[in-house]
Amino acid sequence: MVVGKHRLAMWRRAWHSRQAVVLALVVGSVVLLGGCFLFNQAPLAVIVATPLSGESPLVVRFDASQSSDPEGEDLNVRWDFGGGETSTAEIVDHTFLAVTETTTYTVRLRVSDPSGASATATQTIEVHPQEDSGGPAGTPTAHIEADRIIGRTPLTVNFDGRASEAGSGTLAQLRWDFGDGGSTTGFEVTHTFNAERTTTYRVTLMVWNSDGVLDSEQIEIIVIVPGDDAGDEEPVAELDVSEPLLLYDSPTPASVPTLYEVTFDPRGSYADAGHWIEYYVWEFGDGEWRVETTDLQVVHVYELSAPVHTYVVRFSVFDDQGLEGTQLVNLTLEQPEEED
Repeated sequence: MVVGKHRLAMWRRAWHSRQAVVLALVVGSVVLLGGCFLFNQAPLAVIVATPLSGESPLVVRFDASQSSDPEGEDLNVRWDFGGGETSTAEIVDHTFLAVTETTTYTVRLRVSDPSGASATATQTIEVHPQEDSGGPAGTPTAHIEADRIIGRTPLTVNFDGRASEAGSGTLAQLRWDFGDGGSTTGFEVTHTFNAERTTTYRVTLMVWNSDGVLDSEQIEIIVIVPGDDAGDEEPVAELDVSEPLLLYDSPTPASVPTLYEVTFDPRGSYADAGHWIEYYVWEFGDGEWRVETTDLQVVHVYELSAPVHTYVVRFSVFDDQGLEGTQLVNLTLEQPEEED
């Protein structure tokens, strides 16, 4: 009987030991699994927006690429621009309107990691309605037109200031400062830029009216000095154009224009083997220019006052040799048809 009791006690201790080991393994597994969730840190949401304010229609580029995750995991991105408009692109352009009064928009960015942890950030954008040109009564308005804003050195550019307005009286003087030490006067002028290395020159037009009131405008001219002039083939410009998106249907387009948004995609462009594209350049056909150094899509807003108008869009790419490839696109916009 004593031996039997002793064996029974040993069996009981062994059984409890096995149960303790199993329980420890189970608890340990739960702790380890739980730790994956308990110690998963939330990501950081960062918004970079350019510009933060301006005149309607205002195209703002939003960039979430500086957002980060402590564990180094890829993040899912969601933008909320308000009014039901969203995007999941890391970098995206969005157009804001203010027709009658200054409007402040709040844009929300939410980033989340694969485990479900998330973070948000917000950015306000202030949009002002368009103002009449000229500012206070009698103030002139300087306006620059140029046939080139980028090219290989030596770069000759034709400038035109005839679209400048006097405000009151007449335009008495137009003076040009080319940013390279050169200057001249006149409505139509030509200047050649010579650079030893790739340089951006800021050209200023100053106009005075007969009342002695001054206004000025600036544009930037990029002069390329190739780093590798190998004499290979020029790059190829390929541009895809979206269907125009109606942003604002004006009841009186002659005074307040109808607005269309068009997206331009340059990703089909390419350089010759061994080379790369350094600049993507848009001349939108409405007097506006844009220069980018990446192949991201570009959004442009057209202001249509006529019943119909065809814009000639010139798209150019420049490679590391300073060589240019160009594509021309005819973009026709019409006033929306009136509903019965």
